[in-house]
Amino acid sequence: MYNKSLKLLFILFLLSCTGATRQLRDPVSKQMTDRPQSESELAGALTRPNCQNPPPGMVCIPGGPAVIGSDPTDPGAEPNEFPRRTVEISTFYIDKYEVTNLQYDECVKAGGCKYFHNIKNKLYDGYRDPRQPASPLSWDKAHAFCKWAGKRLPTEAEWEKVARGGEKATIYPWGNDPPDTTRASYNVCVESNAAKDRCNGKETSLKLSNVGSYPPGHYGVYDMAGKRI
Repeated sequence: MYNKSLKLLFILFLLSCTGATRQLRDPVSKQMTDRPQSESELAGALTRPNCQNPPPGMVCIPGGPAVIGSDPTDPGAEPNEFPRRTVEISTFYIDKYEVTNLQYDECVKAGGCKYFHNIKNKLYDGYRDPRQPASPLSWDKAHAFCKWAGKRLPTEAEWEKVARGGEKATIYPWGNDPPDTTRASYNVCVESNAAKDRCNGKETSLKLSNVGSYPPGHYGVYDMAGKRI
């Protein structure tokens, strides 16, 4: 049900090693990965029994059970999401917002990151504003940014806990109601003229929205669903 390429999520790197986080000009956010974390990245994760004093720009996700995966009968479920199951997840921190182009530029200027090789392609003209989410990024570039910022990428289970609300197991970050343009950056308007009634009577642009443009979902984390590219 979740397109895990939709977004980029980051979790405080102190969860997996010691060290201080870099202070960026804006709250850094997150990057999602389909690639599993290595043992070295996950070993010795520093977890906290309760949520106290999260770092600036981050949200504490309390440990406990979380429903992940899907049943074959779930609408839109893909075979690689089976089975639906409950797992136990330790407390962790996750960024409240997506990483912006401005923040990624800081990493590039500091020598910790590299731009996507085709970044000047006109295809990405609507994706370069400073407050838009950094795009496009590969797993390796996301990982490099996390490392530079003193953080790490989340595991798939951690990401899904935030997106679905733990045991609430909602279909979307806002609940089970279908998406529309009041809840997320949603492409239905440009994909089908018949869907204009769900787009407030007008078509939307292919340009990405700035981070934090829509109401937050579970745990107060923003932009856990919506179009990326």
